[in-house]
Amino acid sequence: ASVPPPVEGNALPSMQSENIEFTAFEKNRRLVDSNPDAYLSELPPPDDAEDYYLVGRANLLKGDFPQARVALIDAQKRVSDAPAANFKVLAADIAIALMIANDPVLQGRLKSQIDSSLTSSSQSILNSNR
Repeated sequence: ASVPPPVEGNALPSMQSENIEFTAFEKNRRLVDSNPDAYLSELPPPDDAEDYYLVGRANLLKGDFPQARVALIDAQKRVSDAPAANFKVLAADIAIALMIANDPVLQGRLKSQIDSSLTSSSQSILNSNR
């Protein structure tokens, strides 16, 4: 097997998606995860499955399960119109999120996991500043 020639400059090429719908959806999903409150406060009214899903996800992460359920049901009603690039992920995520929004046991587990992650993250930041 031949060895590829060394890469000059940056060792890793810049990764860019040619699918704008996919990239926009993934970027927005990460925005929701990083700060659900900020996402909800800056959001225009939702009008498609992706928008309603992201509202539901944000409310789920905040622990507002009744609001999450309402938004996720609206997302589920519209999912058939979602772009092909996002359809499967969106349909699966909506189904999973609705299970959590409808089950107090799963809600408790999600809240514990989020709280644990936040505590671990805070500890890492504190330890790195010493």
